Parts: sequence; structure tokens; C-alpha cells
Amino acid sequence: IKQYQSESDEWDSLNDVIEHLRKRQPNSTDKMLEHQALQMTTPLSNSGRIWKRDRRSLEANETSDLWNAWSQIESPTLILRGRQSKIFKHDVAIKMRESIPTARLVELEGAGHWLYQEIASAFEDVVHWFLQNP
Repeated sequence: IKQYQSESDEWDSLNDVIEHLRKRQPNSTDKMLEHQALQMTTPLSNSGRIWKRDRRSLEANETSDLWNAWSQIESPTLILRGRQSKIFKHDVAIKMRESIPTARLVELEGAGHWLYQEIASAFEDVVHWFLQNP
């Protein structure tokens, strides 16, 4: 999260946003990156773009303590993580699985934080498996 707090909110062009996203999620398709860049930013009058985000939400995310709340979850829970994620760390995923009594953890190779778009078919397969075998 710290990397998001230190980056600028403004970009010179849509292509700059796309290239920035590509560095974070190199396995995403060009089409997905463009779609994501368009949805995550707002155009500026100078052909630049600005992130659609409230920086306070980044801070709140960093300081929230949900461990006690997670231990109260009783429904079957799937924790799905891309092994190359630099945001959702392996040790945190393990702690989540241990905190949620009904949780199953699946870590997929070949994806980072945006695994649903980086390896969409594997993501879908795991979700289908989980829904059929909660």
C-alpha cells in the first residue's frame, strides 16, 4: 500500500497509466489494461488522467484491524491469492486462513494481485471448484 501512497495521482496520458499498470500486472492483456486504466482514472483538460481514489481510503486500509471480525465468519470462505502478488503477501494469506474457521486458501502460480484478469481461466476454475465443493 505504501507504493500507492507515494505515487502521483496525475498522469500525462492514458498510455502512461496503461504502462504503469503493465509494470504491476505484466500478465494482463492490453485490452484489460486499457479498460482498467479508463475505469480507474478521470480525464484532465490537458489530455492527462487522474486516479479516481481517495487517499484517505489507502490509509484506512493500512490501519484497519479486521482479524477479530474475520474469526467470526462462519460461511465457507475462499481465499484466493496470486503467488506473485506484492500486495497480498503469503504470510498474511496464511494468517487469514488460520483466522477464518471455514476458510480454504488457494494460491495460483503465474499471477499477482490481479489474478482474475492475469490468469482468468485458472481463476474461474478455482471459483467453480469452490462453489461446487464449499
